[in-house]
Amino acid sequence: MSTSPITPITDAQSWQLLRHARVGRLATSSSGATRTFTVNFVVDVDSLVFRTAPDWPLLRLAHDSPVTVEIDEALLHDSVSTDSLPGALVPGDNWSVVVTGRAAIITNPFEIALAERLPLDEWTAPVAPVFVRITPSAVTGEHGAATARPPR
Repeated sequence: MSTSPITPITDAQSWQLLRHARVGRLATSSSGATRTFTVNFVVDVDSLVFRTAPDWPLLRLAHDSPVTVEIDEALLHDSVSTDSLPGALVPGDNWSVVVTGRAAIITNPFEIALAERLPLDEWTAPVAPVFVRITPSAVTGEHGAATARPPR
């Protein structure tokens, strides 16, 4: 009997990892073609929020559409406090969380004001003015221990 090097993690552990992450890859499809975009995001209660420019193709493709966001990271031994890790993970592990859901532009002025207060890192200047919320329909996560590569 073999054991898989990849182990599922719980929803709660997945959300804990998402709260510490800042960058992911968002995939969406239109007219049979899939596009992938790098986004910096923040968790807002039980959704993901990111900003974009009104003329960016991501906004046109992702608005009111099904999307998938994949976030992963290698937990380097010297860069991680074990206090910040979900119970199943230890420094040296790799993890991946996939969020599937629907993207929608935030248009309500009250919700925009709340989104403006989120600790959302900006990659561009000037600040992208459009907020997008991804409401998940599924969140799955997994982790595995990093393995040393054999010498070449």
